[in-house]
Amino acid sequence: PDSYDGSTFNGPIPMNKLVRRTSLSQGPGGQCVQKTDSKVSLSFHVDRADWLPLWMRDRMKIMFAHRVNKDGELTVACDQYRCQRKNTDGAQRKLLDMIVAAGELPEEPLDSTIQAAKKKRKAADRKRASSKRHRLIREERMAKYGGATATADGGKETEV
Repeated sequence: PDSYDGSTFNGPIPMNKLVRRTSLSQGPGGQCVQKTDSKVSLSFHVDRADWLPLWMRDRMKIMFAHRVNKDGELTVACDQYRCQRKNTDGAQRKLLDMIVAAGELPEEPLDSTIQAAKKKRKAADRKRASSKRHRLIREERMAKYGGATATADGGKETEV
């Protein structure tokens, strides 16, 4: 990324910087399914996460935009287990996986890949230009010699 400064995330996620919420789970639970708050949601404000490098925060906002609300909070939830503690661990693992994914820089494309893309783009441009040229010639001939013209309802209208 443009703002990459070489800094990385080096540690455990500081739980005191996260907001932890619990709620009723729709997952497994048997008799206790609607009695205990086993679902766990962890969230934090991405811009205020001073424990992450700035470039990584920017990437997280882009990569996980569907998880960031309008206030800038990123939320991760887990309701896979019956136990709140296991769901907390699961949510932490998900969050750590997201941080690791944001920290992985994309590889530079190979020269051969770049050349192939340029070649495809040029071929598409030539085809588009050729199609446009033929369309214009056809329209000029229709205007010059008369003939069928398309109407708004899709029918053909002929000159007499």
